[in-house]
Amino acid sequence: MKSFKSFGIALLVILVALGGRAAADGAVFVNKGNTSGNEDGTSWATAFTTIRAGLDAAIAGGQTEVWVAGARYDELRPNSGKLILQSGISLFGGFAGTETARDQRDPAAHNTIIDGTTSNDGGTQTTQVVKGASNLTFDGFTVTGGHGDRGAGMMNDGPSDNIQGLVVSNCVFTGNLANEHGGGMYNAAPCEVVISHCTFTVNQATRGGGGMWNDSCSPVVTDCEFDTNLQKLLTSRSVKLRRNKKCWEGSSQIAKLFANPFCESLTMHDVK
Repeated sequence: MKSFKSFGIALLVILVALGGRAAADGAVFVNKGNTSGNEDGTSWATAFTTIRAGLDAAIAGGQTEVWVAGARYDELRPNSGKLILQSGISLFGGFAGTETARDQRDPAAHNTIIDGTTSNDGGTQTTQVVKGASNLTFDGFTVTGGHGDRGAGMMNDGPSDNIQGLVVSNCVFTGNLANEHGGGMYNAAPCEVVISHCTFTVNQATRGGGGMWNDSCSPVVTDCEFDTNLQKLLTSRSVKLRRNKKCWEGSSQIAKLFANPFCESLTMHDVK
């Protein structure tokens, strides 16, 4: 546990040191508001209008970042409506669509929403809005509209993807419903996940972990807020949650199975 905690803190320090200096050169641009009819992703003026198109271009061109301007991205997507991230390609939201450096963006002012409500075939709801991958940063998005068994907002599936070096920051997970576990997020081992400055609010899971469920995965969770996440079957007095009250202050917020997340500076609100 100590080694992963150290990994997570060290990774956060590196990201803070480097995060603001990234320039537009080499990024792929996405802006739903681009009406020019020209979409090649090489500038804001010719930005792709869907995030999937931006990711596909980054994969083909060897770019490591996709910059996304504020809008609601609810278009139809392949893979049953999921936005499947690609190892080594980071996504950053919160841009106005004019910036030349990443630290010029403002996610609070330019809400960048990935909505799964109608992203599946036939305009139906996706089971998982975002599916994580390794060695990337996912930063500055609101994730909403997922409804599936597990990880309705974001699924970090270690057994199938061996998630390593994933950083999720400055994101909001809201309005996601899991029939089983992990309304906002589900983390399954083997995985290394660092989660910072995120809000989990008004997510729901039937069996536990309305905000987040960790299955043998011990993420580093720092400076996050958990508010009004709901579960139907477990109570806030679950034995699973009493083992570490700093991390589990109500089963609707963060729950776990054979996991010991490192949590610091969390804000937990009343369980409903």
